[in-house]
Amino acid sequence: MKKSNYLKNAFIVSIILGAMYLIAVFGIAFDDTVSDYSLILPINLIVMFVVMILFNRNGIMSIGYLLAIYFSGFFVEALGVNTGWIFGEYKYLNVMGLKVFETPLLIGINWVILIFGVADITNRFQVHPLFRVFLGAGLMLIFDVALEPNAIRMEMWQWKGGNIPTQNYLAWYAISALMLIPASKILKRPNPVASSIFLLQLAFFLVLNLIYSYR
Repeated sequence: MKKSNYLKNAFIVSIILGAMYLIAVFGIAFDDTVSDYSLILPINLIVMFVVMILFNRNGIMSIGYLLAIYFSGFFVEALGVNTGWIFGEYKYLNVMGLKVFETPLLIGINWVILIFGVADITNRFQVHPLFRVFLGAGLMLIFDVALEPNAIRMEMWQWKGGNIPTQNYLAWYAISALMLIPASKILKRPNPVASSIFLLQLAFFLVLNLIYSYR
């Protein structure tokens, strides 16, 4: 695909995804349909993952890297859920679909989507790769802070006692940083759809938090 066509198609896809998120925000704002959104969450994750992969131009090594992110993300989540050692004591509910070891199989896809999106953003900065790792982990942390209250509202998972522990955020930052270390060498070619998906999701959850703060 020619670069001009690639960028044009990426722009069109990003606009469509943006419109979908905007519709969801208005629906939740005026009709409190956050539970309805949670019902389509698995489909939403799969669609975003497929679209992101279709716009990936980084070769076979990047596929191996993304697979490693998937299995690493699933492993740490499974270990965390079953021991409470990593993120704190929590459990997944049924919104995210089929579970293995009490952990949704889709959670690995969520890690892939987020890491790919963050890497695409940070790789655009002409700075030392280590700084990109810290910056990317910081973006992941901001995302998690925005996500957590909404994940509870959408019944994606529950924390013991109802409180989100500081341990969760520290672990999220550290694990994200480790996952991002190879990104600057493997995901060299930009994927504007990946970064758009990350930014759209971040904006979506930030706006939802703002809406619910006034209710």
